[in-house]
Parts: sequence; C-alpha cells; structure tokens
Amino acid sequence: MSSITIFRQILIKELITEGSKSNTTKQINKEINNVMDELKKFEDNKTKALTEASLRGSDQNQLDRFRQQFENNSSSYHLQRDELLQKLEAVSQFKIGEEIVLASVEGPYELQIGQTLQEATVAEIIIKDGIVVEIRNC
Repeated sequence: MSSITIFRQILIKELITEGSKSNTTKQINKEINNVMDELKKFEDNKTKALTEASLRGSDQNQLDRFRQQFENNSSSYHLQRDELLQKLEAVSQFKIGEEIVLASVEGPYELQIGQTLQEATVAEIIIKDGIVVEIRNC
C-alpha cells in the first residue's frame, strides 16, 4: 500500500483587516445590545410577576423562591454580557495583518509514503474579508 486516507485537522483562519475588525466589533456590540434588551424585558417581567404573586397572597417563602429563580436567570444574562465584553476587548487587541483562528474542522487527506507527518496532519484555509485567499498544506 503506497497511500492511505486519513482525516486531518483543517484550521480556518481570518486575516485581520480594518473592515473585518470593524464588522466584528459592530456585531459584538449588536449582540451586547440584544442581551441588554432581553435583560430589561426580563427585569420588567420579574417585577410584574412578583407583584402579581404578592397580590395573589403568596407567602414569603414562595416569593423568596421566585426571587431566587429570577436572580439565577438574571445572572445568566449578566454572564452573557460579560463574555461579549471580553470578546470585544480581545477584538480591540487584534492587529491588522494578524491571522486568528476562527474554527477547526476535519477533512480527508490522501497520505503518501515519503510525506512528512506535519504536512499531512494540518491544513489551513485563510480568509480575508469573507473570501478564501489561500489554502496551505493542501
């Protein structure tokens, strides 16, 4: 046997440009605004639900359980926001011309006798402003 088909890792990288950095920043800011809008709606619904429960005569233990459930859900919104803010900070640190890894996928590769293992096990697809501009180790 002179060859064998293997599966190898294919890194998808983005070449940072002013446009890609700006677009990513806008997208993250949009996601932050969406999370904050959802949090506001959630807080409004929380207040309404607690008021209704109180008016229905729920005892203090029930109200405390409701509050705890709402706090747990509220913290997930804050966690999402904090993660997005961290992403925004990371994007601000990107340098124009830098390559960053967007994703990793697996793909088949025909491994031949005499090839180095390094060239056979990793390939890269380079994207610039949404367009594939280079394929390495194909």
